[in-house]
Amino acid sequence: MENLDMNIKENNTYKDDRGEIQMILESCDVGSISRIITEPGKTRARHTHPNDTHFIIVNYGQIIIYERPTGTNDVPIKTVLNKGDIHFTKNKTDHLMVFLVKTEFDCYSLLPRNSDNYEKETIRLSKEQDNLIESYNKYWETNEKAV
Repeated sequence: MENLDMNIKENNTYKDDRGEIQMILESCDVGSISRIITEPGKTRARHTHPNDTHFIIVNYGQIIIYERPTGTNDVPIKTVLNKGDIHFTKNKTDHLMVFLVKTEFDCYSLLPRNSDNYEKETIRLSKEQDNLIESYNKYWETNEKAV
């Protein structure tokens, strides 16, 4: 399975006696930037974008994100993001975010996120497709028994 995890842990940082500059994103167009605050015990996403991609940067809290290529039954990749982490989700990737604690993150989308465009670019997962967590857990329960 293709590795969808493009979590960026090591960014270029420039330091001098004034302080430091940490490069977050370089050489990319940004269509919109959203700040999202989510309460504990909630989920977000449960969708895919046919063309749009996005980076998220966790300001505080934690995000558990499950992803897999759209249109497949691949075992989802689970990534845990904490304060300061940056994560890239490419287009045609089913994704679901789980929040166990209050979390604030910024989402940098490469396409505009106005109402009309967002609805065109957001395909909600059907009930049959919306099994990311269950699929992940079933795979690991089965494979842990085999080890």
